[in-house]
Amino acid sequence: MAGQVRVGHSAEAIGFADVAVFAVPGPSVATVVNENLDNLSGKTIIDATNNMRGESRHALGYLRDQLPTANLYRAFNSLGWENLANPDFEGTKADLFYCGDEDARSTVEQLISDIGLEPVYLGGTDRVDLVEGMTDMWFNLALKQRMGRRLAFKLLT
Repeated sequence: MAGQVRVGHSAEAIGFADVAVFAVPGPSVATVVNENLDNLSGKTIIDATNNMRGESRHALGYLRDQLPTANLYRAFNSLGWENLANPDFEGTKADLFYCGDEDARSTVEQLISDIGLEPVYLGGTDRVDLVEGMTDMWFNLALKQRMGRRLAFKLLT
């Protein structure tokens, strides 16, 4: 994907993109979807929102209802932005746990890798609670336990 990134206003970017990453405030997801319904249909969509005051922190259920032909993923929500900007920890890549449909999994994994993270697939969208658990752990350790936002995870086998 390197060298294939284009930038534009939201409607324009969604129109020419193969992948749309929702990195908007959680309450704004419905507005973005409603304004771009035709352009989003059939696309690969990554939900990176954290709607801290909503019924659900993620928007996968809403996205599935509105965009039944889209390939949906939950990713980029379980680490602070600092770790997305710099995922290298003294020569070790941070892991990014994600879930989603099988159809475009290789595309999503390539995007995660291109950012510099190591993708760890947890299963289909029915495994979203596992991703949410990683998000809960990050918020707890980084903020409540005051370990700092420059905190990430690594799966060891």
